[in-house]
Amino acid sequence: MTPRLQVAGKDCTETRLAQLDALARSTSLTPEQLQALQRRPAMALTKCATEADYMDTLIRLLRDREHLVTVDFEVPHRNSFAGRFWAKLKKSLWKICRYQHDYMAGQQNDINFVLGSAIEFQQRQHEDSVRRLEQRIAHLESRLGASTGNE
Repeated sequence: MTPRLQVAGKDCTETRLAQLDALARSTSLTPEQLQALQRRPAMALTKCATEADYMDTLIRLLRDREHLVTVDFEVPHRNSFAGRFWAKLKKSLWKICRYQHDYMAGQQNDINFVLGSAIEFQQRQHEDSVRRLEQRIAHLESRLGASTGNE
C-alpha cells in the first residue's frame, strides 16, 4: 500500500511523491553521516510502536534537552594578524555581552521547563481521559450485554 501525501487537506501523492523520491535520492547520506544521525536521541522516536510510547519518548527527550548551555568556547580564527585581531575583538565583545546573554538564556531555560511541564501535564490528562472513556465504554457494553441477555 502506497502512503498518501496530503497537503492542506488535498491529496498530492501523485505530484509530490516523485519529487520527494528524487530529492531523497539526490541527498543520499554517507555511511558516516547515517551513523551520526542514528546516534541522535531524536531517532528514538522512529522506533516507537504506539502513540503512548511516542509521547513518553518525546517528553523524555524534551526533558533531556530543556536547558541551554552557555559555556565558553574557542573562537576560530586564521593565523594571520587580522585573524588574531578579529578573534580578540570577538572575545572582548563576548565578555561585554555575556551577562545579557546568560540572562536571556536563563529566561529561555525557564520557558523550556514550563513548556515541557505543560506538555507532560497535558499528556497525563489525555491518558487519564482516555482511560476513563474506555472504562465508561466497557461499563456501557457490559450493561448492554446484560440487558440483551435478560430478554
